Amino acid sequence: MANDIYAHTIVSLTDLKTWLGITVTTYDTVLTQILNSTTDFVEKYLNRYVIARADLLTEYFDGQGGHDCFVDNPPILSLDSVYIEDTVTLDSTACADTDQVRFDSATGANAERGRIWLMNYAFGEGYADNCYRKYRGGWYAKDNGDGEGGANLTPMVPYDIWQAAREIAAACYYLKDRQKEDVQSISSAAGDSVTFFVGIMRPETAAKLDQYKRVKL
Repeated sequence: MANDIYAHTIVSLTDLKTWLGITVTTYDTVLTQILNSTTDFVEKYLNRYVIARADLLTEYFDGQGGHDCFVDNPPILSLDSVYIEDTVTLDSTACADTDQVRFDSATGANAERGRIWLMNYAFGEGYADNCYRKYRGGWYAKDNGDGEGGANLTPMVPYDIWQAAREIAAACYYLKDRQKEDVQSISSAAGDSVTFFVGIMRPETAAKLDQYKRVKL
């Protein structure tokens, strides 16, 4: 994934401390490091962004001659522009016109599909990466009233992902002082480094995440 410093982690510090039964602030620094690295770990595992970024995502792809395409990081929060092989650029005004472009609403039934379709053009076949789309994608962090979340903006991170991330972070905290040979060290963009143990996810935790995993062809 791109190196982003998260405005919000998947799970807030308050939620993780509640899960762990911690009420003191003694461990806040290490828990924050774990939360940053857990967010990075989950996004790498899913091969997609979970937390929405402020910046636009730009994705190049090969046109196949059809009228639609599917983004890599749904749900689509907003669509900025669509470009087709040196011939057509549909800007934000055109993308807001449903007579020209339509896309799956971030709060609709097909949000996770992330489809964009053109009403008057096709993504023509040509050279590699001859088309691109610019959009904002992902979910907003859950807000629990402590100022750490996304102010209850919708769509919020699905509960399954949120709970899985909380379980992983908790496991990392409990295992942080153990020594094992089979480990994987992950550093977040914020500069936090946390060691995750291979197999740290229980099968039920992985099952929560696997339904959101992206397979990029």
